[in-house]
Amino acid sequence: MAQCELHGYYGTPFCSDCDENGGVNSAWRNDYRLFNEDHALGQNQYASRYINGSHGYPNLGERFRFKGDSSDYHFVYIHVDDYDAFRQKVLDHRNRQ
Repeated sequence: MAQCELHGYYGTPFCSDCDENGGVNSAWRNDYRLFNEDHALGQNQYASRYINGSHGYPNLGERFRFKGDSSDYHFVYIHVDDYDAFRQKVLDHRNRQ
């Protein structure tokens, strides 16, 4: 994983806002970004379990648009319009625990 020097996000190999030429990459052009790009939900390997309820976690990703396989958490993308709502849903769940 590389860290974007401009945005501070971790991505593969660049954040959703950038590509190696400083432009917008294909995920961003297609309205998707890495599902936990700012790492607000902690480590991706655990945060990705909320997408489909794997490993005993609740399924909080049902109404959100994702691309990729949640078992490969390095390459899971979420629609930009769903990013904040999904993150908030996970944080709300954790706060109720």
